[in-house]
Amino acid sequence: MTPTLLSRHVSRLTFDVLRFTLAVIVAMALLALPVPLAAGEETPTVTGRLLDPYGQPVSDAHVTVFDGEELIGEAESQADGTFQVPLERLPRHGITVRISRAHFYRQEWHATLKELHALQGGGNLHLSDLTLERRITIGFWIAAFTFAGVLVLIALEKLHNTLAALFGMAVIFLVSYIATPLSEDLFILDFERALHYINFRVPKDWLGNADAKFLKWDGKW
Repeated sequence: MTPTLLSRHVSRLTFDVLRFTLAVIVAMALLALPVPLAAGEETPTVTGRLLDPYGQPVSDAHVTVFDGEELIGEAESQADGTFQVPLERLPRHGITVRISRAHFYRQEWHATLKELHALQGGGNLHLSDLTLERRITIGFWIAAFTFAGVLVLIALEKLHNTLAALFGMAVIFLVSYIATPLSEDLFILDFERALHYINFRVPKDWLGNADAKFLKWDGKW
C-alpha cells in the first residue's frame, strides 16, 4: 500500500470514528432530555396521606419526589395529612418519595416496577397511608426544661403568670429561630404553628355588652 493510499485510509477511518462518536453523544443527549407530556395529557401526580403512630394526620411535612437523584416534584402535607405532588415530567429511572418533618424520623418510599410503569403510562400514583415515627430531639428537652422553669417562676411568684408565660415563649422562639440553622434537632416551634394553639374566641360574658365578633379569628391573616 502506497503512502498516499495509507493516508487516505487513515483519514477515512478517523472520520468514521469521529462520526460514530458524535452519533453516540447526540443519542445520549436525547436520552437525557425529559419526557414531554403530550398535548392534553394530565400532569402525573403522587398522592398519599401521612399519619403519626396514634393515627392522627401529620401536616406541614415536606414531601419530595425523585427520579433517580433528580428532583421532579415537591409539596407539603395538608391539615388532614394528605399530600399531592405534581410531577414536572414522567419518571425514567424510578420513583423515590422522601418525607421530612420536624420531630419525626425521615422516611423514604420506593416505587415498584409495576407502579413505575403505571405512572409512566399516564396514571397517577397513590400511596397507602404512611406512618411517621416520632423522634425525641434536643429541642424537646429544651422545651421541657423551659416549661418546668416557667412553672417554678409562677410557683415562687418571681414573675406574674403572663410575664412568665411570655418569657417561656421567648426562649422557645429564640432557640427555634436562632439555633435551628446550627442543627435541625434544636427546632421546637415557629410563630405560625404557635398561632394554631391560641384560642381567639373570647366569650361574650367576658366583654359585657361589647360585641365579641371582632375577636373571632379563623387562623388566617
